Amino acid sequence: MIEINQKVDKSTRMDEISNLLSHQFSCETLNREQHFTIPDKLGKGSLRRMRIKEGMEIITSDIELFSDIKVYIEPESNYFEMNFCLSGKTICEMENQKFKIQGPKSHVYYAHHTKTELKLSSNVRNRMVEVRISPERLLDYFGDEADKNRVKKVLKDQKGHMTPYELSPLVKKRIFEIMQCSYRGTMKKMYYEAKAMELIILFFQEEIFCSKYSSHSFNPEEIKKLKKARDIVLNCLDHPYSIKELAQLVGLNEFQLKKGFRELYGITIFGFIRSQRMEQAARLMKMEGYNVSETASIIGYSNFSNFTVAFRKHFGCNPIEYLKDMKERKY
Repeated sequence: MIEINQKVDKSTRMDEISNLLSHQFSCETLNREQHFTIPDKLGKGSLRRMRIKEGMEIITSDIELFSDIKVYIEPESNYFEMNFCLSGKTICEMENQKFKIQGPKSHVYYAHHTKTELKLSSNVRNRMVEVRISPERLLDYFGDEADKNRVKKVLKDQKGHMTPYELSPLVKKRIFEIMQCSYRGTMKKMYYEAKAMELIILFFQEEIFCSKYSSHSFNPEEIKKLKKARDIVLNCLDHPYSIKELAQLVGLNEFQLKKGFRELYGITIFGFIRSQRMEQAARLMKMEGYNVSETASIIGYSNFSNFTVAFRKHFGCNPIEYLKDMKERKY
């Protein structure tokens, strides 16, 4: 933790803020979190930066500054960033192009031998989570050669360029979980890495990304029908349609629907349904206060043991353990 010396002048403190926001990978010991509270004379809020592993770190910030601040990024930096802005405004200038980071949106970009400058606006509450990862570390998460090639294409397309995406409910959920994390040390590092991996998965399942980087060449009409199928699935999680019924509703045959859905979204229809139902179950228990049996019934499970097995496969623990953990973390 960075200690604040009241005798240190304003410029030194601003340098500390810039250092925490800098895009050189931290040299801090693994599991050790840097924490900086904004002095009253400069603004309010705090920043946290944790090195998860070599070539991977997470920065969380909830700050409001009284003066604009500029952060210069060294040209030799080499990282891929997923930036999740809940609120605030930052102007990013790369290769003489200006990009606006403004919430609520997510933004991705790849900086490699790219001259970059960030300008954080004053008198605006900036709430942000940044997942920064080296290309080598990112590629390590993908074993299949076809997936690696897709990632490489993303890096090539995003070099020196920032792309904004809408913040989906599933992404927002992970962002709030990161910002509200109460673990410390190794447990926090493990939790952060798990959430970062979930965000990587969600990014690679994003509709815009899938349609652009899928190995299959979809025409606009196919994408429209597959998107409709996905929307129908999301709206009928408690009583999902059969593949045959779903295919008829969107105007595709069963083979086209199953193959196209997997190609576009990187998951089978049944896998997608199961995943979304478990996410819904977790929200019902955590946010709405339902118990396990009530939740199972709401999302369409008549057999309690089947629900427990499905929940454990998705979250790695049974629903009772999940509820207990959520309650303990409130205190």
